[in-house]
Amino acid sequence: MRDKNSLVQAWLMKADKDLLTAKRELSFEDPVVESVCFHSQQAVEKYIKAYLVYKDISFSKTHDIGKYYQRKCNLKKREKIKTFF
Repeated sequence: MRDKNSLVQAWLMKADKDLLTAKRELSFEDPVVESVCFHSQQAVEKYIKAYLVYKDISFSKTHDIGKYYQRKCNLKKREKIKTFF
């Protein structure tokens, strides 16, 4: 099993690639909006997973990671927004 820092870096690298894909698609004259949204959402999930690994918060294999993160960290909606911005 990889150490925590390696896992965090792996999630961050995957998220960066999804974000790059979304940005590249947006650079086209007629971008496929669905693709931009999909890769943006994937990037957000992976950034959150990197944070959860960093904070030693376990998570199940799910695509509803935002609600899972909010529940596990006991955050209110306003706190959740402030956490990321």
